[in-house]
Amino acid sequence: MNSKYSIFLTIKILEKEENNPFEGIIACLIGSVQVSASSICYDNDVEFGPKNVINKNSHFPFSSKDEKDSWISFDFGDFHVNPNCYKIKSSDAKKGSSHMKSWVLEGSDDLMQWNIIDDIKNCYFLNEMNAIYTFYISKDSDKYYRYLRIRQTEPNWRGKNFLKLKQIEFYGSVKKEVDESCQNKPV
Repeated sequence: MNSKYSIFLTIKILEKEENNPFEGIIACLIGSVQVSASSICYDNDVEFGPKNVINKNSHFPFSSKDEKDSWISFDFGDFHVNPNCYKIKSSDAKKGSSHMKSWVLEGSDDLMQWNIIDDIKNCYFLNEMNAIYTFYISKDSDKYYRYLRIRQTEPNWRGKNFLKLKQIEFYGSVKKEVDESCQNKPV
């Protein structure tokens, strides 16, 4: 008799402040994470593409076009994540430039229905050159998501709709479902 059961492997990845602050879920799953965006500034994927935010060796930021509700999205593939905080590094532009000001972090399993995980308004922490700040998620949830998305909800500090950031990392729990077939094993 064959029976099928599911095993869920869960790993908790905590925030670190040591030598490299961007060692979290994305760093652990780097080969499994796909990044996409609503648009890319000047259609220049090398200098402004969304993959720049997960490439530690990139000297370029991600920047969308000047479009309302711009977003950057992360697909964790076979993994599902439950973030408890996330860290963002702003671009190397001067204060008052296209730094993020108001946004939501959203989660989804199907790219159709998005749930707001975190809602940031008028944030001045990233309004500096190469600023790094950790955002702790106040909503306590046991929900895991395949997709996470940062969506800008108001114009940036320059009054434009460019979504621009240099690096991002998520911390929390990662889960993966593993199917195993059992043959003649007691349940």
